[in-house]
Amino acid sequence: MEFMRRTLLKAGAASLAFTGLAQAIPTTPSRAKSIAAWRKRVESILAKGRVPIIDLQATYVAKQTNLSKVMAYMDELDIAQTAFAVAAEQDGRLSLELHRKYPEYFIPTTSSG
Repeated sequence: MEFMRRTLLKAGAASLAFTGLAQAIPTTPSRAKSIAAWRKRVESILAKGRVPIIDLQATYVAKQTNLSKVMAYMDELDIAQTAFAVAAEQDGRLSLELHRKYPEYFIPTTSSG
């Protein structure tokens, strides 16, 4: 099983390197900060004896979404993080900005479709 896992990881890494996407994956302190923020949020939910939820399908409309209200609902409902795809955006720039501002809440994505 471990052999299969390592083989798949190597194949994935080779695929990323081949397509040039490996350069797009940040290996900077901001990545470590994001992981630490996420871990702290998940652990705080677990400390309450609750199961953290990861929402992998949500759409963010920058001018219409009340982020403070969304984050309050996330806190209330034990949603650790959500992947907010920005509606009508051709790239993931706004989603990445949202993640950088609130790494404990939002997973960066590409566009919503």
